[in-house]
Amino acid sequence: MASQEQLEQPGLGDSFPRVTVQTSDENDVAVPGDWPNNEEFGDRVLSKPPSDVATARQRLADDDGDCYDWWFCLQDLE
Repeated sequence: MASQEQLEQPGLGDSFPRVTVQTSDENDVAVPGDWPNNEEFGDRVLSKPPSDVATARQRLADDDGDCYDWWFCLQDLE
């Protein structure tokens, strides 16, 4: 994550999407490029990848169409 000093650098601070970084940090998710107006994913975010094989398998078994692979699953922000 960018530090406050990095965000305030000329050229970066003015255009850096701070709300994206805050959303990612506060919700423990990743945000796709151009979020929340991503052409493919809209305002959905990426779930945190599973930390073990059992969780990855469970994620795929429970998949309701939101997972493209065990490590790439979308979710709505709550």
